Amino acid sequence: MLDYEDEILLEQYITYNYMNSDTRDLCMNLILHMKEINDSDVSLNENANREYRINTMRFGKYGMGIKFNGIISNENESRLIDGVIVRKENNYFVKANLYRLDEYLDDEDRDYSIIEHFIIMNDHIKRKSYSSVTGIYCVDKLPLFDETYLYDYYKSMIDRGFQRIQC
Repeated sequence: MLDYEDEILLEQYITYNYMNSDTRDLCMNLILHMKEINDSDVSLNENANREYRINTMRFGKYGMGIKFNGIISNENESRLIDGVIVRKENNYFVKANLYRLDEYLDDEDRDYSIIEHFIIMNDHIKRKSYSSVTGIYCVDKLPLFDETYLYDYYKSMIDRGFQRIQC
C-alpha cells in the first residue's frame, strides 16, 4: 500500500477521476497485463524490446466503463494509447487504440487497435488478445494480479521521476 506522500507523487503520472484507488489499481493491472504492453508483436524491428512501460496514464468514468489514455514507451519507440475498459461479472473487455510516434513510419503504419478480454478465475486469469495489425488472435493463461507487483511498479514510476529531476 502506498503512503500519502507516494500517492501524491504518483498522481504526476497516473490520474483518475470519479473512481477510487482500488478501481485505478484494477485498471492499471489490466493495462499492464495487456499483450500489447508486455509482449507486443508490433515493433520497429524484430530484435527490439517488446515490452513497454507506462509513462503517464489517465482514467475516468465513462458511461458503464472506464476511459483511459496515456503514453507508453520502451528504448526504441513511444506510443499514445487510449481506450475503454468495460466489466461484465468476472469478464473485463479492453478496447485500445495505439498511435505510434516514430517519425519515420508511414501514416498507414502509425495507428492500430487491439482488443483484450480478461476472464478472472479463482486461480488464474485467461487473456484473449486480438491485434488489427497482425490479425493474430491468441489465448494466454496468466497468474492472478499481484498487489506487490503493482506496488513495486508504482514505486519505480515515482523513483524514475526523481531521477529525471536530479539530472
